[in-house]
Amino acid sequence: MTEVYIGIGGNLGERRENIKNAILSLSDFIVDLQCSDFYRTDPMDYLEQDYFLNVVVKGKTSLSPLELLGKTQVIERNGGRDRKSKIPKGPRTIDLDILLYGNEIYNTEDLILPHPSMNMRKFVLIPLLELDSTVKDPNSGLPLYIHLEKIEMQGVYCCSLNSYNNLFL
Repeated sequence: MTEVYIGIGGNLGERRENIKNAILSLSDFIVDLQCSDFYRTDPMDYLEQDYFLNVVVKGKTSLSPLELLGKTQVIERNGGRDRKSKIPKGPRTIDLDILLYGNEIYNTEDLILPHPSMNMRKFVLIPLLELDSTVKDPNSGLPLYIHLEKIEMQGVYCCSLNSYNNLFL
């Protein structure tokens, strides 16, 4: 079994329900699932869209990296994700990104691990480090938390489950 971290987010539809359904689907092939707090995040890259809701989950799987990618893409499709959108980084119902697959470094046309932009995104690093503050970057061997200091403010706001119900419904 390999420990994996998966980022989940979206900014269309019922964000919380979409994430909850994605996590439920992940539990079919990932055991010992743990989930970070929910984070409300401002959009990046393409700014003309609504805020995102993001979490990171951690667990263990016996799937290979490509098998895991295939399963996460099925969850996205089942959740209404349209990967053929004309706006890269645009609005989406659900997005699942494999962030880490153990300590593997993996680089194919379909999948790059660790996730290539993970170290530049607070909305990924903050919830990931919430689950385990000792995680290291497989490429450099350095702790991931050192990247947080290098990133400018990106509009990432923690929402406890209690405040989440009031804020987004």
